[in-house]
Amino acid sequence: MIEAGVAGFPNEQQKPNLMRDAAFALAEAGKGLDLALKYAQAALAKTPAGDTERRAQIQDTLGWVEFQRGNYGAAIKTL
Repeated sequence: MIEAGVAGFPNEQQKPNLMRDAAFALAEAGKGLDLALKYAQAALAKTPAGDTERRAQIQDTLGWVEFQRGNYGAAIKTL
């Protein structure tokens, strides 16, 4: 259901926010962590380097996803 929602989301400019939120929700639930990682990485890739606030939020989520996956080194590096 999450995949269909993200794929069909019409606002490309806001799509990284949706992907970040989906990744965070999955990580909080401790489920779908591979999908959460995919969304967090894609959100970061779609966010311009100059948008530092949004990139920081996404990196925070990416670090949380890595932590939930047990990849503590990657989590520390990202955070």
